[in-house]
Amino acid sequence: MKLSALYSLDELKKLVRKIEVDMTEHKLLSNLIDKAKTLGETEQKRLRRLGERVVKLSKSLDELKFYRAIFSRNVDEVKNIPVGSVDGSFQVIGGVGGMWYMIVGAAYVTIPNGFGGAINYKVDADIKPKRYPDESFIRREAEIFMMLLETKCIRKLRSELSVQRRGNIFIDGPIMDPWWCFNKDYISNRVEVIKESLSSGIRILGIVKRIMGSIFLREIQELVNHRLLEGYVCDHDFISPILSYYLIKKKHRPVFTKPFEYPRDETDLSDYDNKICKLYKMYLNEGIHIYYSYFKNSVRSKAYRVELVTKDELSEEELDREYMKVAQLIDLWSLPGFDIPLPVIIAHDKCNIRKGVAEKLYYEIITKMLNQEQLTYLASLFS
Repeated sequence: MKLSALYSLDELKKLVRKIEVDMTEHKLLSNLIDKAKTLGETEQKRLRRLGERVVKLSKSLDELKFYRAIFSRNVDEVKNIPVGSVDGSFQVIGGVGGMWYMIVGAAYVTIPNGFGGAINYKVDADIKPKRYPDESFIRREAEIFMMLLETKCIRKLRSELSVQRRGNIFIDGPIMDPWWCFNKDYISNRVEVIKESLSSGIRILGIVKRIMGSIFLREIQELVNHRLLEGYVCDHDFISPILSYYLIKKKHRPVFTKPFEYPRDETDLSDYDNKICKLYKMYLNEGIHIYYSYFKNSVRSKAYRVELVTKDELSEEELDREYMKVAQLIDLWSLPGFDIPLPVIIAHDKCNIRKGVAEKLYYEIITKMLNQEQLTYLASLFS
């Protein structure tokens, strides 16, 4: 009987972890567990201190109108607007003799009649061989390969949605993706597709699930007492407890922060934030502005960043109005039990290339490459 018939995927992962724990040297494991407990207790005290500071910090942020919430749940304005989403994934496999295989996939979802309408999706995939001694270089090249395929899907999606001259496209990930790529041709190509969508009346939104950096925290440091922010080192540390407190206090969903434009000034930034700032200048030079805000749908859900692209710079009032429309859209499409909009979840699921699939494909390549006839021929060369 297959294990998959007896266990769920999560249960199989737990089983593998248990086997790996049992295989670890007992004294080594015991030593590491003691150290992990000590670190956990230290972190618990730090989180408690930050939690106690949330109440005071919240009062200061209230005065700055830091929080936003939807007070009217009227979704008529956004319910019938076409929606689409795009995502990509990749795996790198091989390495024998310096030969790697980059396996990429991308998917785009179209919901032309808006909420309640038919959901359609299309996928694209490719495999590209590359000979190189360094895996880290290959992984970066594979990511660019994937992003080019994703950009191609955005163009196709724009073509399908532009018939109605309106719509919304969710990109699973940041607009400036990948954050380490400063290639001008790549950026120009990506921005060109985005601008085509904006010209067709289609709003582009980036849904960023992994919060990195401290750009938002830096914005807040300029507005509130620095002592209230002691102990916060990154946006994730700061955003999650603050928005959770506001959700409990105000009982609204979703809650989102005051939107900002990405910074152009590189002064006093971390290495990661500095790269984001430099990258944004390149996108800005191509003719688009990128704004961001953090959203949280419920106390138990994870916070995530929502990026908005425009061709023209927005005033503070225009930006607030635009993000309120975005919040209504996200509220409509974020179903109970899900942290992010449904179209993003579907696109992610449809494009996902799992590690086991990559290994299976690699075995297929090796099998075809080294069939019995070729093995016999190779053996004859050494006989």
